[in-house]
Amino acid sequence: QEGDLKQFLKVVSASFESLAVAQKVHFVTQFEEAPETAFFDEDKVQKILNNMLSNAFKFTAKEGEVRVQALVACPGFR
Repeated sequence: QEGDLKQFLKVVSASFESLAVAQKVHFVTQFEEAPETAFFDEDKVQKILNNMLSNAFKFTAKEGEVRVQALVACPGFR
């Protein structure tokens, strides 16, 4: 379906902020400028991102860092 992928990634990532604070892990997010809409499967992207972030926090020591960075991979977009 069509949606704002950048905003969706921000919302899903934000749900891990409290875990980062509780585990004393530095949590950094960086989202490059992107087209306002893209076609993606919300359910699958959410499951993938949740799985990756859950594992990252699980295996990151106190005072460590977890980083989410999304880059545009759209040919011709500027």
